Amino acid sequence: MNRTLVCVICQTRSWELTWSGFKRNVLDILQADLALCISVPDNYNYQNPFWQHAKHKITFPEYEDWGQALDYIQDVELNFPNTSKPNWRRLLDLDGENWLGGVKDELRQQPGSGAIIFTARWYLLKFIENENIFSKYDRVIVTRSDFMHTIPHPSVTIMDPKYIWIPDGEGYGGITDRHVILSKYNYREYLNLMSNIVTSPTEYFYKMVNNHWNCEKFLKFNILDQQRPIRCYPYHMYTVRQRNDHTTWAKGSYHSEHGHYIKYDQEYNSTMALENIIKSPNDWVDVIHNTTPFNCFNCIILTENDEMIGFNKEEDCYKVSDPNILPNHVLMLDGKNGEGEIFLSNLHIGLFERFSLQKVKVTQVGKENYTLHTIDTGETIFTYNNILGKGYEPQGPSTFKFRNRYNKIIHP
Repeated sequence: MNRTLVCVICQTRSWELTWSGFKRNVLDILQADLALCISVPDNYNYQNPFWQHAKHKITFPEYEDWGQALDYIQDVELNFPNTSKPNWRRLLDLDGENWLGGVKDELRQQPGSGAIIFTARWYLLKFIENENIFSKYDRVIVTRSDFMHTIPHPSVTIMDPKYIWIPDGEGYGGITDRHVILSKYNYREYLNLMSNIVTSPTEYFYKMVNNHWNCEKFLKFNILDQQRPIRCYPYHMYTVRQRNDHTTWAKGSYHSEHGHYIKYDQEYNSTMALENIIKSPNDWVDVIHNTTPFNCFNCIILTENDEMIGFNKEEDCYKVSDPNILPNHVLMLDGKNGEGEIFLSNLHIGLFERFSLQKVKVTQVGKENYTLHTIDTGETIFTYNNILGKGYEPQGPSTFKFRNRYNKIIHP
């Protein structure tokens, strides 16, 4: 019996581009069942492979005004449709963009599709509860159909079920809402955004009043407010569209070498970089859990005194980072079989960017210490002197330590 359920929500768009990779690198790799939780317009193509392959199908109306969906959900959650109800629309007064997109309002209407995304999650939550899904499955993955999967999905067995697991990218100040791995310990706290909006709008208004909100920030806030920890792992797929695909947000740019639009460059860049590291599903163990630099992705380079090496843009030089101040960019390493690339990158969860610097070979010289030799010359040792200058101690042959970026936990 398959013990993982992959749930595609909202739509099954771009299936012509994505289905083969989704089946090969997600369903087949995980030996997973497929569920759909989507709105079905009148012209829906029921012959598409997502619909044909799905074991579970949950559908909901395609509202012209998604405020009607919130009203319906409120009636269900509060179970008193004919009496006074909390005014969830006051949340439209909060400073923000897109997190309630789809709700029509003459003065406060937002762009985007936040209300649609949250509604789909509510229908999925009710399905999971009504069908007692976690008596049949150990993990539930919530995702979308327009992801291009060129890398095998990591096995859920290497991902601790007490955490909500999200790809590290497209966070916009919060966490991405495009893909998540859930368990019985945290599915409700991830999926119940709409329930909280319509049942406790006043409480949420005062908790949220002093911030600027989008979907990603609200998702992170909602999870942490309910005391559930979050773990990140590398972003391993990217969103695409065809020329005629409808989109409520980013249109992307056309890539002639692929023959389709790529909607978000950071997703694509992360996936392309990760393709050099993940050659088989087993490689994910090193990337997510390993503490050595031989097989790693976005691994933080430290001095032998456990200090990060940051780049000071104003002074145009590298400096050991103040432990109390998070630098904008630090030296990091991608490694595969003892060789890799040093680059500058940020440490902010949800933001993927990098500036390539040097190809290197990694050699272990102690329990936790390594030297870095530049591959171009074969002789030059990457040293503190040539990074930090002669004012930094210790001098001479330099060894480095490494820290796995993905060991970080986002605590409530």
